[in-house]
This record gives sequence, structure tokens and C-alpha cells, in this order.
Amino acid sequence: MKTTFVILSAIVILANCAGENRKEKVNNSTEKKSYPQFPVDSVIRGVKSPSNGNYSYSLYFPVSYNSDSASPVVLIFDPHAKGHYPVSMYRKIANKYGFVLMASENSRNGLSLPEVNQIVSSIYSDAKNLVNINSKAIFAMGFSGGARTAGLLSQNYDIKAVIACGAGFETPNQKLNNYMIGIAGDEDFNFMELNAMLFYNPDNANLIVFEGKHEWPDEASVEAAFASLDNLFVKNNNAAKLEESFIFLKMLAETRYKEANPFYRNLFLNLLTKTLKNHKDFEQILEMLNNSLQEIKENRDRLQKSFGEEMQKQQKFSEAFINEDITWWRKSLQELEKNIKFESDFFVVKMNKRLKAYLGILAFSYCSKAISTKQIEAAEIFLEIYQLLEPENPDVFFYKAKFFILKKDELSAKTALEKSIKLGLDKKKIEDDIDLNQILKN
Repeated sequence: MKTTFVILSAIVILANCAGENRKEKVNNSTEKKSYPQFPVDSVIRGVKSPSNGNYSYSLYFPVSYNSDSASPVVLIFDPHAKGHYPVSMYRKIANKYGFVLMASENSRNGLSLPEVNQIVSSIYSDAKNLVNINSKAIFAMGFSGGARTAGLLSQNYDIKAVIACGAGFETPNQKLNNYMIGIAGDEDFNFMELNAMLFYNPDNANLIVFEGKHEWPDEASVEAAFASLDNLFVKNNNAAKLEESFIFLKMLAETRYKEANPFYRNLFLNLLTKTLKNHKDFEQILEMLNNSLQEIKENRDRLQKSFGEEMQKQQKFSEAFINEDITWWRKSLQELEKNIKFESDFFVVKMNKRLKAYLGILAFSYCSKAISTKQIEAAEIFLEIYQLLEPENPDVFFYKAKFFILKKDELSAKTALEKSIKLGLDKKKIEDDIDLNQILKN
């Protein structure tokens, strides 16, 4: 089971969006609107956009949903246009809290800003035509690049809160106008980015941190976020729902935080205080998780110190992609692995794991660029670095296959491609590549 930590922070989801602010206009019409009928408690894929035939969505309606009454909705963005994945992953939680989930099957990393703006505009208007929405409980959620898209939506439309997973704003000192809950693994290469918001929006933002990497978060982390949103925006501290949230969050406190790092233990209280402050037994959790201010300060200082070292190492390794040879890289990565395995300081171990993940992203980018520009010698070095960092990553062998095609070595290309498939490569990447698709057929 993953361990979940919570750090009070700010989440900023994207630099300034071009165009006018399109906050929702109030419709004073008394005419009752009709909505399409969908099955409840099922993941519904391929629902066509009413406004744009090129777009589609995955939806989930909780058992409690009735098109005659308004429900809270979460608009979701996956970085790889696989909206059905988070909808399937979080459907049980959505059912528990009565949230409708609606995810784009078109939003993905790499789109231009006008393309993203069109997707954002469409999902917001389409949601109002497909779902009877509680206007006081419209939320956005996304992972990685999808988190930035969710933030863009919140900047320009009437979104009450954003759940940003694995990414934050590009401008860390931007003040937030709505409530934000960030979620990230403590080994996520964007972990520092999210924590950088700590000093700018302490009153209306939290960061839930689970023990893990750059990935869609575990269900418990998302339930903590949904419980907070439910009590703050939907139920208005309704006694029954408050009790349900109290039971779940108290369980997390007992099983995950009671013996956790003092700094994390105290910061978990920030989310609980916002969510459960009106519960009659809140003092029980407060007493359970209480620790000294000195312990909190000491651990916070250790974390900040590791961030400083992490930034310096990021800069050093970034320059090494251009300036150092493969011998240097082999030695340096061996040292990095040694630090991960044998370092005793918790924060330093996590820092080194984040650094390794960061280098994996850089290696991916350098490989992609070198191969697309047919720089064969550079690609060979970058591929070796990439494989040293992530030997089980299917993208490593996908790019090795493309590399061997450049060298006109079809046999090696086919071997690399078959290994990438065995490791779980999305076959659509091969279908979209004429050369690789042909080699696989031969």
C-alpha cells in the first residue's frame, strides 16, 4: 500500500492563457432543460461531443445520479488522450461521493495552445449539455500535462476547484482565485515544482503527496481530495457526509500518519483542518497527529536543503548531456544508484530518486530530437544513457528501433521493436509510424 503524505502548498496550473476571460454567464431562464439518459455505475466510452464531432469523452455516472437533479462533476484530462483510464480508476470513489466523471479522449501532451483552448472550451460547454450539473460544484482534474490543461480551464471558466496531479503552474508566484489540491508522488520529478508554491497560496491550496513516482495517484489520495471537495463545496458540512469523510480520513491518520515523519504528519492536519474542522471529534485526530514545532521545523529545513541540492544536480546533469562522454555517464549513474541504495537520510534518498526520474525525461527528449533530426552519433550516446537510466522502459527500445532504421539495420530494429511491445509499448505508436509498422509486418 502506498503511503500518502500531505504538504500545504499552492498549485498553479499554467502560464497566462491568451484571449478574453470566459467566465460563465448566468442563465435566468426558468424553462426546464432535458438531458440525455445514460446508464449509471458504468464507464461509458466514446460519447461524441455535441459541439464538435471530432471530440469524444468517457463518462461515469454514480448510482445516485438523476438527470432531474443537479450533481457535482469532475472534468478530467489525461496527458495521453486516454480519458477512460482515470475514469475507470476512480469510478468507485466517484460513486461513493456522488460525483459525475467526464474525461476528454482528445486532450494530450504536445498540442498547440489553440488546440488545447478548443478542447477546453468544448468540454465545458458539452458537460452542460450532457450532465445536469451543480454549478457550485464544477471541478477540474488532470495528470502531468493534463493538470496544466485543468488549470487552463479553471483560469477561464467557472471552475470551483482543481485537482492537479503531477504538475503545477509554470509561474510559481501566481495568486490563486479558487481552491486547489495538488497530488504528486514524492519521487515525481515535478515534486519541487509543486512545493515551490508553498509560500504563495497557503490559505486555499494543499498538496497531497503519496509515496511513488510520476503517475496517476492511488485511490486513497484521490479520495482524500474528493472528500475535501465534497464537504467544502457540495454538502456544506452536512452531518452525515461529514461523518463519512471523518471515518475515512481518521483511518488514513491512524494507518499512514501516526508514525510518519513529523513534518508530513503535521501537514496532513492542514487538509484535515479545512475539511473536518466542524466535526465534533476532530480533536481526536488533532491529538493523534500532534507534534512539536521544533520537529516540524527541523524536517522542513531538511526537505528544503535537499531541494537546493537537487536543483544544483539537475543543472549539472543537464549540461552533461552536451559536455560529457558515455564513460562519465556510466560512472555518474553508478554513483547515483549507490546513493539511492545506501543513503540513510530519507529526504536525500527521495531527492536522488527524483533526480533519476528527471534524467529519464531529459534522455527521452534528447533521444527523440536526435533521431528526428537524424543525428546518428548523438542518438547512439543518448540511447545508451536512456537505457542505463530506465532499462525496462518500452520507449527506450521504441527509439532503438527507430535508431536502427536510420542505420538501415532492419533485423536489429525488429528485435528492439518486439522487446518494446513485450515491455508494454502502446501499439498505436507503431501504427502511427510508417517505417516501424512495415518492419513489424515483415
